Parts: sequence; structure tokens; C-alpha cells
Amino acid sequence: MIYINMAINALPDPEDSDEDPDEGRMNFLGSLLQSDFEVGESAIKSPVELRDNFDEIAASCLDLDGVVTLRRFSEDERKRMKEEYISATEDRLRETALDSLRDQIHFPADLRILINLVGALCGPKLPIFQTWSGCAFWNEVYEFMSGHQPIAEWARERVGPLDDVRSNCHLGTPPCENWEIGAGWQIAYGNERWFYVVYARKTAPTCSNCGPPQENVISEHETGVWKWRYVMNEVADVASFSTIIEFLGWYKSFREDDISDHPEFGPSSVFDSCF
Repeated sequence: MIYINMAINALPDPEDSDEDPDEGRMNFLGSLLQSDFEVGESAIKSPVELRDNFDEIAASCLDLDGVVTLRRFSEDERKRMKEEYISATEDRLRETALDSLRDQIHFPADLRILINLVGALCGPKLPIFQTWSGCAFWNEVYEFMSGHQPIAEWARERVGPLDDVRSNCHLGTPPCENWEIGAGWQIAYGNERWFYVVYARKTAPTCSNCGPPQENVISEHETGVWKWRYVMNEVADVASFSTIIEFLGWYKSFREDDISDHPEFGPSSVFDSCF
């Protein structure tokens, strides 16, 4: 409500006398919340209307924290687009995988479930914070639904050569010599951090780089097992996870402390930069 009240109290720019003040206020809130309040049968015309009917409007226009749904597409259209993306990505992953693994490569089952539930997984806090400091893990559907390129063609382009993935995706801190990547792709990037989904195994529990077993080093009984893993690389840090559930437990507060402690992310600074 802080930002809604700010928009209500904002004075119009005298030089923009032709602009409806409420239109400018709603544009600010739409940018802040990544929501098009003009979509649907009952468009929201003013921040006062949004404030007074917030619970009802939120259910139809806004998403849960950290996720996005493109409501301008019907549920059937969204489902079709996602299936096209998954199928094309899976085909391209098989083409780029190690020859010995191609028959094993299927789109990660738990990632498929996530994709069918949301249009984007963009991290904690308001969308404007995510743009400045975050990194969306899953925004593929959001991007291709918003574009004009055929989905299958677009999805295939997102899966680069395996050598590139193996060179740039690091598992373990420092990078462990015993990880072997057999397939994968860079699923997202932003603000000097990158997310990968890789089909990988560890050929030994530890190596000369990583020393004794630690957080990023798998246990002895998992050695040699090929499975999908979700990896975040920063310039000086790595986080890797064996399941989407493990990843989400970490991602729900990803960069949240950095955002909360930074003065430029305060309400007044956000308002000044957007309005």
C-alpha cells in the first residue's frame, strides 16, 4: 500500500498538461508491479480504485510474490506454448548431449511441473527490485509469449553447444574437477549471475580443488549417478541443487538481504526513479 498511496498523492508534471494524471499514476504502479491494469473487462483507472478494491483486484491482476502469469493469453494458449517450448528444448538437448547419453535425456520432470504452474519465476520482492538486483530463474515463457518468433525455433536457440555449458557452468566452490556435464543449458542470467540446468554426475566424491566433503560436494553413494541439477553461478559463488524443491527453498530469499539493506531500494528512491 505504500506505493499505492505514493501514487495517489503524486502531483502531475506541469509540463505534461495533456496527460491524465491518473494515467501516469497507473503507469507507475503497472511498471512497479509488472501488471497491466487495463487488461480485462473492468480496467483499473486510478490508484484510489486500486486501493479501495485491492483484495478483489489483486486476485485477478496480480500474482503471488516472485511469479508471473501472462493473463492476456488464455489458459489453453499458455499450455500449448509451454508444451512447444518443452518439446523443442528436449529435442535440442538430445542433439547437443554426449552421444552415450542421448537416449537418457528427457526434459527435467520437476522443472516441467514448475513451468506448467507459472509463466515466470522471478525472485523475491517487487518486480522492479528483481530488475535491479535479482536474476529470474525461469522467464522463458514470459519472453517468448511476449515476442513474435516461433516458439520451437526460439527454444532451440536457447540451448547452446555443450562445450559452452561445460566451460561456463561450475559446480562446487572452488570448481570441482570431478563433475562431468553431459547435457544442459543456461536457463537465465542477470546482474553478474547465471542459472544453468545440467545433466551431470560426479566421478569421485572430492578432488584436489574442493578438499574434504563440503556443502557443494555430493556424498559417496551418489558418485557416478547422472541426474539433472540446478546451478547458480556468481563471480565468486556457486549454489547447486538436486531438485526444484531444494532450489526453491534457497531461491525464495535470493538477494533479499542485499535489496533490503540498500538505500536506493527504499520507497522514496523507487518512486523518484519511476514516476
